[in-house]
Amino acid sequence: MSLIDKKILVFHAKNPTFYNVLEDPTHTGAAENVSCGDSVRVQARIDGDVFIELAFQSAGCMLCRAATSCVLEYLLGKKNDDALRLTEADLLTMLDAPDISYGRRMCASLGLNAVRNMLQQKG
Repeated sequence: MSLIDKKILVFHAKNPTFYNVLEDPTHTGAAENVSCGDSVRVQARIDGDVFIELAFQSAGCMLCRAATSCVLEYLLGKKNDDALRLTEADLLTMLDAPDISYGRRMCASLGLNAVRNMLQQKG
């Protein structure tokens, strides 16, 4: 089955959750896939250690956009540690795409990497 056949991917690619810009975020982070040029910037408002508001902007493929949308949708209302424990396998399960190639996994993981970078920057 091709990625285009994956309903979750197509839905999130066409209707990405949190695809906007936050005013006065408490945290920001970014990640880039230098092999293809995709990039993601995430923003969050975190109260204590809970994600209360999230946003992202991306320049990249459908998979990058859809996966970032899924990650942020999952994290809303959860704690920082939940983001740090989230694995690539968890993400691929959310996307219903466990069989994608290594190169495409890099695209799918970009939003998660941006969230991790964001959390590391704030210590």
